Amino acid sequence: MGKKKPSMTKTIKDIFKAKTQVTLSDLYKTLSENPDITKTVNQNVLKHRIRSCIYSLSQSNVIERTADATYKIKK
Repeated sequence: MGKKKPSMTKTIKDIFKAKTQVTLSDLYKTLSENPDITKTVNQNVLKHRIRSCIYSLSQSNVIERTADATYKIKK
């Protein structure tokens, strides 16, 4: 069997751990440059999935919104 790819949520969490604050634009740019993601998801679906993951992480109290389209990990 091949190597299992990390989930989109895990990838986004890793990005948050690397930076103190992340904007949606940062996430769009970083994930759209990831070949594992872009070969399976088109650009419009990718943006929707990113926003969906952000919403899920926010509802789980993992991240919090600090400004328009800007988020950080909750302490």
